[in-house]
Amino acid sequence: MTSKPEYQRIIDFIVSKIESGGLKVGDKIPSENELAQEFDVARMTANRAIKDLVHRGILHRVKGSGSFVSNQHYDQTLVQISSISDLVGSKGAHYAAKVLQLDTLYCDSSLAESFGLAEGSPVYFAEIAHFEDRLPIQLERRWVNASLAQGFLDQDFSIKTTTEFLMEVAPLSRVEYRITAATPDRAIKAALDLGDTEPVLKLRRKTWSFSGVVTEVDLYHPGSRFSFSGYNDFSIGEKSGFPQDR
Repeated sequence: MTSKPEYQRIIDFIVSKIESGGLKVGDKIPSENELAQEFDVARMTANRAIKDLVHRGILHRVKGSGSFVSNQHYDQTLVQISSISDLVGSKGAHYAAKVLQLDTLYCDSSLAESFGLAEGSPVYFAEIAHFEDRLPIQLERRWVNASLAQGFLDQDFSIKTTTEFLMEVAPLSRVEYRITAATPDRAIKAALDLGDTEPVLKLRRKTWSFSGVVTEVDLYHPGSRFSFSGYNDFSIGEKSGFPQDR
């Protein structure tokens, strides 16, 4: 197992200070030079750590003054974060789920970079089929940061969704997503009961909590019986949309 990247050690240090109350909203953090000296790294390494925290909304920069702890809040995106079970229930339909795989994996270089972890770090993996009135409407393939979701493998996800559990243990602070049309592989076709030429809609989402990346998930939906919809009401200056699983 390789050691944790130097910039990640700085990130963990700053986040730990914030979580423990050592740094509060509005407090100035040490400068890049000070962090570089303290951790015995190049200044560009400290800069990368701060840029990552700024990108995640944990810090903000003030030109000529330095970097400060931000007030944490979730800015709603066009994809509303809700459970697939709530979506099905809101239509008056019966929801059910079947857990196909629930296991511990270990980060390869790609997963490690995406989660900001060292190679070989444990992540949980879940593959779950979701049903509406016995008809499969979603296949979930999810990777979860094991250090931020203790107890994940002990859950019965045929009763409680992964979304509901993760919202309890790691409230989100940021989300990125992308929706594409995709050609399903054999496993997806079987899980969603698809025809030979039927495409799927794929929603890929990456979710952060205050302490870092919590989960990445690929959600596959039958193109013939699922759609994403939403609306914008510009008169009140708010965005709403796509009721979807986290």
